[in-house]
Amino acid sequence: MKKILLFFPFVFSTAVFSNSDVKEAYSQVIEGKAIIVDVREKHEVDEGIIKRAEWLALSKVQSTKSWEKNFKKLAKDKKVFLYCRSGKRAEKVRKILSKKAIEAKNIGGYENLKRSLPTEVL
Repeated sequence: MKKILLFFPFVFSTAVFSNSDVKEAYSQVIEGKAIIVDVREKHEVDEGIIKRAEWLALSKVQSTKSWEKNFKKLAKDKKVFLYCRSGKRAEKVRKILSKKAIEAKNIGGYENLKRSLPTEVL
């Protein structure tokens, strides 16, 4: 029973976005009302990224402060949507941003997102 209880907080801490929610979020990106941010590492992004996504690797967020100033400018007055491969790293970044008074939503993993959103190779 303890294993289930320990798993529960993670399940409810990451938002589950439906296909229509993802498309609505992406339409806000296209309209300039939001940004979508890929927090995967370089070797993962090299395989593909959601079109119009910004790239900010979790490792950079955890190891440097240089990203903060530019990110705050980029995110100013916009909704922020985060994704990674599965959603776990996006949740870590969401918590870091929250501590810096930047609200963000974790929209999950690239493997699911690429089924409903356009992608590109950088």
